[in-house]
Amino acid sequence: MDTVPIEGTKSNRDALGAAVSVKIGDASVSTATLSQSSFLSHNDRRAHFGLGSATKVDAVTVRWPSGEVETFPGAAAGRTYRLVEGSGKVTPASE
Repeated sequence: MDTVPIEGTKSNRDALGAAVSVKIGDASVSTATLSQSSFLSHNDRRAHFGLGSATKVDAVTVRWPSGEVETFPGAAAGRTYRLVEGSGKVTPASE
């Protein structure tokens, strides 16, 4: 689970402004989904995580722009998974 595209349903569809955290053992890593970080720039809206030697993520927590907080089950490292607001499921992304 290195790359995580997220999709809002109650929040905006691109989930801009969402905060995504992954838990790996005792550690956690967080990032925010933003559309840009400086003038005339564009960021990848997927959340990216460097997991080091970890083979799996224990849990993923998303604080959606709507204010809701949702925790998803973990998944194997090295793959792309899609998270949809309100689904509670981690599904493999087809890219």
